[in-house]
Amino acid sequence: MKIISIILFLFCFQAKATTCAEWFAKIPLKATDLNCVSKCTTAKINMSSFGCTSECEKLCTVYIKDKNIPHLLASLYPGLNEEEKKIIAKYPKESFFGFLLKFKAESKSATLYPECGIDDEQDAARHFLWATLMRNELGMDMAKDILDAHEKTLGQTAASRAMDLANNRAGLLASDKLLKENKFSEENMVAELQDQIKNGNLSIIKPTQGKK
Repeated sequence: MKIISIILFLFCFQAKATTCAEWFAKIPLKATDLNCVSKCTTAKINMSSFGCTSECEKLCTVYIKDKNIPHLLASLYPGLNEEEKKIIAKYPKESFFGFLLKFKAESKSATLYPECGIDDEQDAARHFLWATLMRNELGMDMAKDILDAHEKTLGQTAASRAMDLANNRAGLLASDKLLKENKFSEENMVAELQDQIKNGNLSIIKPTQGKK
């Protein structure tokens, strides 16, 4: 009975850590924001994120202290390539924030297009949304640097890399346009994504939409 209780405790602790990390990623913080704790403790919560505000100091310690960021990102993404590691070393805080936005893009794309996520609509959406979010929060140059570094990962086919680069560029341009028109919002961002996929403007190697 004691062993079962320990297993349940560890499972719940891990689930809470994951949930709180996802909740923290959605707080509208800027990469250079020094009011992290106050914003975190007053952020909206729901049933799944109840109790996460008690983790704010830990979450913000990682967020603010540059020296902690490369280690955290390496643990979250053990497959980081050499170019990504260089970007992280040079711009730790911006990189950390960029990868938090990657979590958000992955979650949203999986909700919108719940397929396998390789070379299909979900894959295209993931790259488009990540690029769009980073352009909005980090600026065009930093967003492009992080995206380009990510595409240096080994193991991709030339076609998959070309698809990702094309959809990254589409996301950057879409975000740029929305910002210049003062219309940027996550709702408009998603609407732009769906329009581009519907009209065939994104690069998709293995489309699944319309198939039985």
